[in-house]
Amino acid sequence: MDLELLQKTLGQSGGTDIFQLDSDGVFILHSGKVLPYFLEHDNAIVGASFFDMFADANGAVAAIKQALRGETVFTNDWYKGHCYEIKVYPLRNANDKIDGVIGLASDVTKWLAQYKTDDQIFLESIIDSMQDGLMVVDRDLNVVQTNKIIRKWLPELVPQKFTCYKSLVGISAPCSFCPCLKSFKTGEKYTHVYHNPNYDRWYELTSHPIFDPKTSEVVLVIECVRDITEQVRYEHSLEIMQKALDYISVPMCRVSEDGHYVYVNGSMVKAFGYESDTEMIGMPVWRTSATHKQEQWDGFWKKLLKLKSIKFQSAIARRDSTTFLAEIYCDVIEQDDKQYMAACIQDMSEQVQRIEAEQASLAKSRFLAHMSHEIRTPLNGVIGITDLLSTTTLSPKQAEYVDIARVSARHLHSLINDILDFSKIEAGKLEIECVEFNLPEIVESVLGILAPRIINSELELGVLFLTNGPRNVLGDPNRLRQILVNLLNNSVKFTEHGGVTLAVSVDGWKKEDDCDYCIIRFEVTDSGIGIPEDRMNRLFGSFSQVDSSQARKYGGTGLGLAISKELVNLMGGEIGVRSEANVGSTFWFTIPFKYNPQPSTFVSVFTQAELKMSNVPIFVLCENAALRGLLQKQLEAWGAIVAATDDVSEALRIMNDAAAKGQPYRIMIVDYRANSNDEMNFVRTVKGDSTLSSTASLLLIPFYELQKKDQQLLSDKTVDKFFAKPVYGLFLLYAISDLLQGRNKQGSMSGVSDDWMREWEQNNSFQKALESFDNEGAARNSEEDDGTPLIMVAEDNKVNQIVAGEILKQAGIRYEMVENGIEACEAVKKKRFALILMDCQMPKMDGFQATKIIRKMEGADKIPIIALTAHSTKEHEEQCLESGMNAYCTKPFNAKQLVEMIKHWLAVE
Repeated sequence: MDLELLQKTLGQSGGTDIFQLDSDGVFILHSGKVLPYFLEHDNAIVGASFFDMFADANGAVAAIKQALRGETVFTNDWYKGHCYEIKVYPLRNANDKIDGVIGLASDVTKWLAQYKTDDQIFLESIIDSMQDGLMVVDRDLNVVQTNKIIRKWLPELVPQKFTCYKSLVGISAPCSFCPCLKSFKTGEKYTHVYHNPNYDRWYELTSHPIFDPKTSEVVLVIECVRDITEQVRYEHSLEIMQKALDYISVPMCRVSEDGHYVYVNGSMVKAFGYESDTEMIGMPVWRTSATHKQEQWDGFWKKLLKLKSIKFQSAIARRDSTTFLAEIYCDVIEQDDKQYMAACIQDMSEQVQRIEAEQASLAKSRFLAHMSHEIRTPLNGVIGITDLLSTTTLSPKQAEYVDIARVSARHLHSLINDILDFSKIEAGKLEIECVEFNLPEIVESVLGILAPRIINSELELGVLFLTNGPRNVLGDPNRLRQILVNLLNNSVKFTEHGGVTLAVSVDGWKKEDDCDYCIIRFEVTDSGIGIPEDRMNRLFGSFSQVDSSQARKYGGTGLGLAISKELVNLMGGEIGVRSEANVGSTFWFTIPFKYNPQPSTFVSVFTQAELKMSNVPIFVLCENAALRGLLQKQLEAWGAIVAATDDVSEALRIMNDAAAKGQPYRIMIVDYRANSNDEMNFVRTVKGDSTLSSTASLLLIPFYELQKKDQQLLSDKTVDKFFAKPVYGLFLLYAISDLLQGRNKQGSMSGVSDDWMREWEQNNSFQKALESFDNEGAARNSEEDDGTPLIMVAEDNKVNQIVAGEILKQAGIRYEMVENGIEACEAVKKKRFALILMDCQMPKMDGFQATKIIRKMEGADKIPIIALTAHSTKEHEEQCLESGMNAYCTKPFNAKQLVEMIKHWLAVE
């Protein structure tokens, strides 16, 4: 064969290249005119290996290998976007041995495009319009053809260049479960899901084998590729959501159109009493209903489809046949072209129990409030009559009986108040006020309330301010006083000797919600009987007492500490106790109070007088250890240098030693004992000694001794200043400040509060309460018009009519009595009244209706109307004011309280 002539001839044709290879596949010659892979290397290709240089030309490489084995091969090969028709012939020598091959290659790309049939074009159009990707893969897993969607997903994929696993799966070698490989091996269809990490996409690959009709071998595989990334992500999020739903405490489920559970979360499995969701999946919903039947499902489903959402209550049957009431929320949802019922189930058991408990609590609260009213009404009569009796001429025995009745009535009044407070707390009706008040004044006012209880005992009371804090705070002063009175009352009750001390200190500071808080700590310490450790758990319980036996020594309802605990909690504080049997107890509580920290408004508990007490030597002589300790701690907290003793001889020695050193005591505080002259003799001795006489003397004396006006005692010139016990810290500070500044003129100072005075007056002279009205008890006949103001009393209870009438008579006030609201309205039409005392609960017409009618009468809209009622709730007070009343007076009222209120409103009028 004249190869050069053949090469020249083919070269001139411009459409075919010729090349010759030896038996090892090395180029001997080539035309290099047509094929791009020949043109790339030009003449340098001679002597090079075809297999090394053109390894990517898979079809050509396979054809040459077959030709070297003695076969004549005709094949097509894609290379760089061109399709080549390749014919390879084996060359044999004289011995019939293959020495090499000769090959012809023609570029038929344009020809194929030119001669595509209409069917081919139509078929390619259909393939390109498919939403799924299509790839044709040969036996070497090379992608030989793609459709439009594949080229869109993977624009860099070029047929004959990439294998399917490189492009779609993103790995360098096919995996063992490759569907294409399986289809080539078995001739069957396979599906698998792959993830391409390079694109973070998920694909579902389905391989369809294509068979050679002559050999029945699989020659190609059409791989259908579906991008399922969004579906996988949705299912993944659904899986996460479903796991989250299993942890949600609300039972949830999905029900099919035919009424069977297709999904239940963990909370529903647990609520319905099953072990796992597999027990409930497929179960009809009517099996878990205690009231609905199977035949009702169709009607319910139609109703749900119409309304889209339904809420209803139903009884649910658990696995163990027990039931519970549930509120069920149902909605229609669509998934996978199907409609389902999605439901949330809320167990109403706790809510029903809570509602029942609230209703029971409300009913109890109403009952207690009603009973309180019914008890207060006759109690007002008892207290009023006993007060009136105490002003009459009585024999000693009669006076004793009246005092006993008065004390018992007041104790009963206190119990009723506790019960009513407790009922308010349980019903959630007790409200905490937030007003500005003077903290020391409120704290020290409780001593006056408790002081009358210790007049004839050996106890000492006192308040101790240990550290500096704000004087004015925001909170509920009345509830704070109530807590302190409860705790102090409790300590006084269980203490026979020693003393009871109320210590106040700052426990901390905090800022919350842009507000400044000072946490005040209150400690009530006594030297009483203490509390055994095994009975500490009974404290703060409702109606609970440490000693609950029938033979107990101390009385009480056991509500005081329980109420105190609830009040402290409502005020945002804490409460506790430390105690040791036969030693004493300390009840403590803390409350955060708002305050203004600005220097211009912040005023400390201690006044400027405290600054003048720094390092001032003060001596204390006091037999009572509790009072002595209180005085020493308080004075030291103010910066003084204190020495204290209970022995007169020791006191003289200490004071003489100090004077000998040139450091005499500036002030001596001496506790007076009425049954002993030792203290007064000590004061006289000190004042008579020229080396000690510069020491100012402050004599502590019980308030009731001052009231006796013992002129011999008060005129003793050796005493510079008298101070009435109980010891009020701030007033003690003022007294010492006076002495330090030379204001030691003889006189007395007392920190006794209005509450103290009021209690004293009630226990000693009812008549004194009326003196403030400046009428000296002159009785006037209500029928005589002497020009003084006329008052109406609307009251249906006969006993209360007598009490109110006698109080007004002794106060010299003219009055007219009516028994119901109708009579009150008629009386206003006939006479001009300066003030009306209006009972709220009366027959025929109550006080609220009567007040509203009177307010509409001409000339009666300005008449002061004071409510007289046995109710003591804030709601009732608001009801009185809303009806048109001006003020509110709770039964049982005392004479001074009523007279002062009348006096106030007459002055307003």
